[in-house]
Amino acid sequence: MAAIRVSLKRRLKAFREPDTRKRSVGYAEGTYVIHDKRRNYPTEDTDYVQIEHPDLGEVWLCTRWMQTSYAEFQEIARNSKVENSISKAISQALGQIGANDTSHEGKLCIEERMITDLLPNFGAFVHNLSNTTYPFPINGLNIKVGPPYLNNCCAFVEALLVQAWSANCAGFKWSASRHAQMMILSDSDFFSPVSAAVESGMARLNPNFGVYPAPWSLLQVWREKWSEGQTMLIVDCHLESGKVLVLESNDKYGLNGVGFRGIGMLRDMDSRPPTNWWQLPDVWTWDQLKAAYPLRKMAALKVKNRSWSGL
Repeated sequence: MAAIRVSLKRRLKAFREPDTRKRSVGYAEGTYVIHDKRRNYPTEDTDYVQIEHPDLGEVWLCTRWMQTSYAEFQEIARNSKVENSISKAISQALGQIGANDTSHEGKLCIEERMITDLLPNFGAFVHNLSNTTYPFPINGLNIKVGPPYLNNCCAFVEALLVQAWSANCAGFKWSASRHAQMMILSDSDFFSPVSAAVESGMARLNPNFGVYPAPWSLLQVWREKWSEGQTMLIVDCHLESGKVLVLESNDKYGLNGVGFRGIGMLRDMDSRPPTNWWQLPDVWTWDQLKAAYPLRKMAALKVKNRSWSGL
């Protein structure tokens, strides 16, 4: 199986659809692997390719106008088994620090159970976009502790991760400014939950959009710029099927509170994923998630000794 790489001869406008009459969402330059292509579309005057841009997500570029070409193309060999093994190796490298690592970064790596043991605290929560409470106080923050038990995607992820790291890492620090990042209170960074996790030391940024997410990845995604966003955790990815185990607080996809996307509520399954969750028909694939949320950023949490997903 082969893939096509496109090298742009000049800076090109990027579009959500293969149509230069639409509003541009930004610019692209450099070299990319092509996801899709349209030759002689919508007329014989133009060609388009779809790429994945690290800032813009999946976009279309016009690579030819009549006799003028704006790009060069090269076929590159691809092997799905090799890609999967490389992807898995990258994911493991991003998501796990050796148990013998005594550096500051290593000391901020926690056991998986330190996260999963907290999940029963979220069983009573229901989704509420504007009014949120937490299951426990967080040092330095002026937050409400339930009841009532209400949260949204940002509050759930903050409560779970900050409590896990605060309780187990002496060098971990959180603050009101980090809380503001988790709540995306500034329009200077619409991926600020990921930024907060990386800057606080609990995660490492994954800059490679082509690789599967590492186990225990934190994602901030958007359907549009900047609307219909979601903060979520990807616990694991089943490489053979491409299915991802998404843990989040949501009021869609079979949820009204904290649970697994396409599977069900955390409280209904003893606060753990079902056996062989990747075989369930409504579990999303990584490709499905990428298509739904073209704007995204992710970081691998520093978690070791993983087995909770069953993979």
